[in-house]
Amino acid sequence: RLHEIRERRQAEAEMQLLRDVAIGVGVAEDMEQALRHVLIQICNTTEWDFAEIWIPDSEQNHLICYPAWFTRRPGMEEFRKVSLPLTFAKGEGFPGRAWIDGRPIVIPDLGDPDRFLRATAAVDAGLKSGIAVPVLSGDTVQLILCFYFAVAEELASSRVQVVSAVAAQVGLLIGRKKAEDEVRTLNQDLERRVAERTEELLAANRELEAFTYTVSHDLRAPLRAINGFSNLLSESNAERLDEKGRRYLHTIAE
Repeated sequence: RLHEIRERRQAEAEMQLLRDVAIGVGVAEDMEQALRHVLIQICNTTEWDFAEIWIPDSEQNHLICYPAWFTRRPGMEEFRKVSLPLTFAKGEGFPGRAWIDGRPIVIPDLGDPDRFLRATAAVDAGLKSGIAVPVLSGDTVQLILCFYFAVAEELASSRVQVVSAVAAQVGLLIGRKKAEDEVRTLNQDLERRVAERTEELLAANRELEAFTYTVSHDLRAPLRAINGFSNLLSESNAERLDEKGRRYLHTIAE
């Protein structure tokens, strides 16, 4: 009966975890904040000791270390420092094997240097086993979730299912956020192009206004002179002109 109660509570905790992850990722301001929230929620629910994320570089050649979360126990910060400068190619190391396989991998003994490159640091931190779960968006591995435990393999293996469920959810959310980012980028590019075009039109209008002012200013003096001399001619010599001449003079003045 106690076993059934524990299983039911664990199932409820896992469902709550999925809800918390969805909500947290949905309201996160950026992807790094969203992924850090995922690590914290998973570790708080499962009571795991260390979690980290590995993401492919821009060339998709190596995995690089990204956000991490760990308990404040001796050796954890040192383990993190060992991890930070590392990179893994496809098939290389614990994260690299999950990357190339595209499926969860469990390491029962982190102290085995043939299976875990950071074995010494893991032993010093008291970490015994771990799992790596790839997060896919479509057919592409977007990142690798890695969790390490100070417990035996059996408990680590029993958690693969819930982490895989979270990873699937995170993959969908990453795909959605990437689509939103693409739309945002397109909108920003459109706004930038509209602003540039608007500035070009304003500059052209300013040039036209300047040209118009210059032309009107430069024409004002000769036009006044033409008008003035036309009036003088009309007043002093109109009687010497025939009808056609006076009409021409009037046309010039007008």
